[in-house]
Amino acid sequence: MQRNCLAYWIPEQIEAALERGKLAHAGSGQFKRISVTDRVWIIGRTKLSNVLYTVGFIDVDLKLETEAAQLEMYRRVPGYDIWDAAWHVFPSEGKECATRLVSLEPIYRKISFESKDHWKLLMDEEHPNAQALQTVRQLTPRAAGAIAEIWSAGT
Repeated sequence: MQRNCLAYWIPEQIEAALERGKLAHAGSGQFKRISVTDRVWIIGRTKLSNVLYTVGFIDVDLKLETEAAQLEMYRRVPGYDIWDAAWHVFPSEGKECATRLVSLEPIYRKISFESKDHWKLLMDEEHPNAQALQTVRQLTPRAAGAIAEIWSAGT
């Protein structure tokens, strides 16, 4: 069964993903908890906004440690150096998600997590607390559906 998770990226990573135009790879020490078949939504902020955005997702087809991940990335995108992280995930070749900036602001209240203690999106005034998102968080089915819907609408 596919789980939907959030992975938080800093503004520079969000901007780089938008420039590349597709999500061919992601890496994190937190990806130890990610499994093949999971969907990882890449979220973050831009340098100019406190709004939380998604730039797309990776449907995980391959999960590798650093050395193997670098070899795989060179095979897929010659010259592309991965960032230093313990775990790396890749979509199936040819199934990379095209990136675009989609605001999650309209669905903040719908974002919830599979957790006993910290099940809702923590807010600082009207914006999400980024520190609370710096670990991979598994979405509830309802939250995953809301993100997929807003992504499909492209708003």
